[in-house]
Amino acid sequence: MKTENFSDRRRTLIGMALAPFLASVAPQASAQTGSAFPTKAIRLVVGFPPGGSTDLVARVLAPALGEKLGQPVIVDNRTGMGGGIAIDAIAKSSPDGYNLVLASSGGLTAHPSLYKNLPYKPTKDFAPISLIGNTPLVLVASTRLPANNVTELIALAHKQPGKLSYGSGGQGTALHLAGELFKSMSRTDIVHVPYRGSSPALVALMSGEIDLAFMDTGTAIPQIKTGRIKVIGALGNKRSSITPDIKTLDETGLPGYNASGWFAILAPAGTPEPVVTRLNGELAALLANPQIQTRLASTYLDAASSSSKALADLIQQDTVKWSKIIKSANITLE
Repeated sequence: MKTENFSDRRRTLIGMALAPFLASVAPQASAQTGSAFPTKAIRLVVGFPPGGSTDLVARVLAPALGEKLGQPVIVDNRTGMGGGIAIDAIAKSSPDGYNLVLASSGGLTAHPSLYKNLPYKPTKDFAPISLIGNTPLVLVASTRLPANNVTELIALAHKQPGKLSYGSGGQGTALHLAGELFKSMSRTDIVHVPYRGSSPALVALMSGEIDLAFMDTGTAIPQIKTGRIKVIGALGNKRSSITPDIKTLDETGLPGYNASGWFAILAPAGTPEPVVTRLNGELAALLANPQIQTRLASTYLDAASSSSKALADLIQQDTVKWSKIIKSANITLE
């Protein structure tokens, strides 16, 4: 009897000692199985300021995703380094599924080659969740330019090497890289003129200060419709559902050209696989919803989901692609 009483007391004391540890482990175990995820609010970090196109995409997705998950998704704007500050913040956050980033393709695939001391590694520091959509970009021209399609433009540039100019939204931006890709593939010599955003580049184009501009569709469309500028072609490898009447450069004279931007949601590396799977599934269902597609289209984003692996492959492929362009054009950012 004495031995039994001692054993009982020992078991009780051990149970009391382990209780705090077991309580702390239980939520983690639930997160790892995904069965109880989520149990609190989720943070969605955005690398651009409120009111911008990236922020608008996040504001469409966050409440809809929160409704599906049963917990609020809170948008957290952290600006700087072309979205890199936000991406880095998530790379260093807890890998529990409660920290996500809405990242642009540039921050994930061009930054590693543009910045010498980038604090994060896109191919190693993240658990890719899903593609969110593609951003249609266009090549537009001054109405004074005697070229109305990509074939005529390339021929004109070959006749006048170094004479034509193109504007972009800034050094090292996706639009700048799109221009350098065009030059590389068409073997043309066109001078780059960087501006502080697409709007100043648009003004310069309309005034005749530059001949061409690589531009986001949202900025260009109103002036294309009024006839103040003309469109040469879309930059993606397929036509956008938002502007299906604009032919791509790929189909009109520059085969293989593809410089569309895209957005994706990622979590820190080490996020439990069941949590990644749950988030991926909810986003896929969300992006297949016609109402969400329409709302995203209003921000000039073609909704599109992907598997986690497909997103990882896309990041790897585009990183290699832009690395070559950045190196050949000798583009650097501090």
